[in-house]
Amino acid sequence: MKKLLIAFCLLFSAGAATAQQQPTNLSNTPDRPTRGFTDENDELPARNHGTGLRAGANWSLLQTAVRDRKLPGAFEMGFFHQRALSRAVSVQGEALYYRENTTLGTSAGLRLPALFVVNPFYNVSLHAGPQLQVRTSGEAPRSISSALGAEGTVPLASTGLAPRLTTALLVGGEARVGFLRVGLRYGVPLRDLTDLKATGQRVGSAWQAGQVQAYLGAGF
Repeated sequence: MKKLLIAFCLLFSAGAATAQQQPTNLSNTPDRPTRGFTDENDELPARNHGTGLRAGANWSLLQTAVRDRKLPGAFEMGFFHQRALSRAVSVQGEALYYRENTTLGTSAGLRLPALFVVNPFYNVSLHAGPQLQVRTSGEAPRSISSALGAEGTVPLASTGLAPRLTTALLVGGEARVGFLRVGLRYGVPLRDLTDLKATGQRVGSAWQAGQVQAYLGAGF
């Protein structure tokens, strides 16, 4: 838990330190168009607009992967596009392939977040928004497969891994260093939001167990 909190603090301190080195007067002048996304004097593309790739995994899995010197078994990767609405507000869409391990086995599919992004500082942003998840494939544990199916196969419906559509609310933060983006993010199933107390307990447990996602992105 302490390592996770330290990482979270480093994430925002890195962005805040970079922000202090950036120009603070970003107001429009008669020589600068309001929609100047490509103006060489406009700082908008560097912090609030762009397209890129990103990959991430749960913090606890990353720690294990670093210790064992191998790639994590559960991860997500894909691309994002961020479109500025103003100098401090933008929207970001992502298309991510994911693979994860659950008590029912291994599943994979597509995640489609749609995020509202606010930049309180020059190189630090806060994200929140819904996510649509489509599970397209699944594999039951070998022990279950052997018990329920011939030759280690089993219908996905028998294991709860059949194709399925789910939704969640994502919240997180991101710091940028040059063209790189480093962030932390957590998703709460929308069905759980009807019980705010239980949701708060779940989020607290997730932070304590390192079940938040850490990711690294590169913008173009």
